This record gives sequence, C-alpha cells and structure tokens, in this order.
Amino acid sequence: MSCETLKIGGGKTDKKRLLIIGIDPGTTSSYAALDTEGKIVRIRSAKELDLKTIIAEVTEQGTPLAVGTDRKNCPAIIQQFSAKTGARIITPEEDLAVHEKIQLTKGAECRNSHEKDALASAITAMKELEPLLKKIGRTLEKRQKTGLKPEVTSLVVKSGISISSALEILAREDRKEAGQPARTTAETAEQRSPDTEKLMQQVKQLEREKRILRINNLKLIKALNRAKAKYRRLANSSKENKEDKTESFRQSAIASLNDKIMKMERAIHETGEEALAAHSILANLNGKAVMKKLDNLGWEEYRAKNRMLNIREGDTILVNNPNEFSERTLNEIKGKMLLICCKQPASRELMQIPGLLLIDASRFSIIQNRLFAAADKTEIDIERARAGENILASIISEYRAERLKQ
Repeated sequence: MSCETLKIGGGKTDKKRLLIIGIDPGTTSSYAALDTEGKIVRIRSAKELDLKTIIAEVTEQGTPLAVGTDRKNCPAIIQQFSAKTGARIITPEEDLAVHEKIQLTKGAECRNSHEKDALASAITAMKELEPLLKKIGRTLEKRQKTGLKPEVTSLVVKSGISISSALEILAREDRKEAGQPARTTAETAEQRSPDTEKLMQQVKQLEREKRILRINNLKLIKALNRAKAKYRRLANSSKENKEDKTESFRQSAIASLNDKIMKMERAIHETGEEALAAHSILANLNGKAVMKKLDNLGWEEYRAKNRMLNIREGDTILVNNPNEFSERTLNEIKGKMLLICCKQPASRELMQIPGLLLIDASRFSIIQNRLFAAADKTEIDIERARAGENILASIISEYRAERLKQ
C-alpha cells in the first residue's frame, strides 16, 4: 500500500518548470520534488517504487535540474536517475543526522520517515543551489532576459558554465534558427518524421557541446596565461634573492607551476582536437547516422558514459572492445534494442547471447571524436535489418527445436 502526499502548484503540468529531486531508496522508496523557489511540488512513497516509475512521475511535473540524497556516498539509484535525466547530483559532505532531517522537514506534510528523508535530501540540494539560482535570477533581471530563465538555469547548473556563456549559446541558437530559409511543405513534413527529428536533436546537442568545449578552452587559456605570469614573477624574484631556504622554496614553486602549465597546455590541445572532431562530424552529418561511443561493455564504462551520452532506445553504439562486458550492461542494452557496432571482432561467447544486435564496424567509413561517431545512415539501416533478421531466425529455430523435443 502506497502512502502519498501531493502538492502541485498551478494545476497544470509545466515542462519548463525545473525541479530539484530528493530520493530515498529502499524496500519502501520515496521521492520529493521541489521547484526552484523551494515549494513542494510532490512527495510520494510506495513499496517497490522503481526508478522507471519515479522518472515517469517526476517528468510529468517538470524537468529535473538536480537530484539530492541524504548520504555522503551517492546510492546507485541516484546515479542512474542522473544518467537518464541529466540532473546534477548533489550530496552532503556527511550523512544527514536524524535531528537534521527533522529540522529541515519541520512543518511539511510527510506521512512516514521515508518521505521525510526524501524531502530532507531535496531541501539540502536546494540549499546548495540557492545562491547560484539567486545569482542567475538577478543577472537575468538586470539584462532583461527573465524569459530565458529555465534554459539558462539548466545550462549553468548541469554544464557548469557561466551565466554569460549560457546566454551566448542560447543567443547563437536563436540567431541560427532565425537565419534559416523557409522550408517547403514537403520539407516540413520530412522534418517532423521521427528519424529526421531525432537526427536534428542529435545535431543540436553536438553543436551545443562544441560551443561549451570552446568556452572551456578559452577558460583554460586564460588560466594558463595567469600561471605563466606567476611563473615569470617567481623566476625573476628568485634571481634577486639568493638565500638558500627562500631559493629552494621558490624553485619548488616554479617547478610546480611549470608542471601545471604543461598539464594546461595538454588539456587545451586535447580540447581543441575535440572541438575540431566535433566540427568535422557536424560538417559531414548529411546522410549520416550518429553513433555514441563506448570503450567496452563493462558496467562502469557504460554507466559513466551514459551520463554524458544519454543512451536511448534504438541508438547505435560504437564499441571498441565488445568482448569486455558485464551481464548488467547486456541486460540494459537488450532492453533498449541498441545496435552494437564492434570495432574488434565479437567473441563466440558474445555472439551466442540471444537478443543482441551485433555488426562489424570495419564495413563502414566512420568519422569520430571522443564521444560520438557518424557513418552512412543507409548502410547502418541495412545492417540493422540484417541483424534483426538473424535474431528472428534464431528465435524461430530454437522454437522449432523445442517443439520437436516435446
């Protein structure tokens, strides 16, 4: 039997409403949702309340911005919620004590300890984000951009970029959309087809990631220049002072700064290469199918990359080493009907696992960066159909063999 407290402001679901979620996992699970003003949107608890149900119910009320827990060590369900919704994870420095939870939830309508724990988790996350949310509000009011508050808040909180950078990204998207020529009725209908719409969303995501990479690259360059200036000051200072202890300290500081400079230069180089690779994928995307990259099919690799890639049903995955896998990952993949494009030949053990759509990556001409790749869409669709036919034939063969035994 479930126990539920429900408070929804405004009567209607608002997809633009950003939510801060607290989750308390267990045999009886609970979640609490707050808006960015700290008002309770919903609290619910029930036995065997699974992640899929929580996500479905939460997203009916708005878009998850952050997810919190009352534990220092983040539970797996919080990580999975973040991976599937893109919400930022917020954890306390230490596990919340019982008296802290009581104080945080004082006056709220909670029907059991599970709901109190979930609400305390959401409130703790809200308190962590509150200074940043207020700063975003003040900045947008000053710039008369309050209409962009949900979009700006989502970019700043989830991506960790500045408010100015978020406004710049949104302004560029608006300029690009405004500058596009009018489409014919036939083109409009094509744009609305599921495959084309999905591809356009992937293009938009790649373009946004490219802009974020460029912004982060500029930040690294500025930090590098500051470090170089500090290095020069210390180097000049060390020449003027010949005292042994001071000289030793300064030489140590110089060596440390030099190491930091080298690391920053490497990071700038790698970020630049990522941006160039992303640009190459975008420039050659016409007629291509986007693939999301994994090093292997181990659970840790899949879970970590899924937070950035948001792997969804029907996606194509480019895997470097498919033979390194876990049962947990394969169950996730089979549930999403993913097409697995293998750079290394799949082992016999993997080929014999039912329900996997496996194809050989060497058949395609692939362009790629660290996270994404692209190949000819027609060729990918043909191979997907063949893989599906092979699975169907295998199922029919097994069924016939079973009938003969009976």
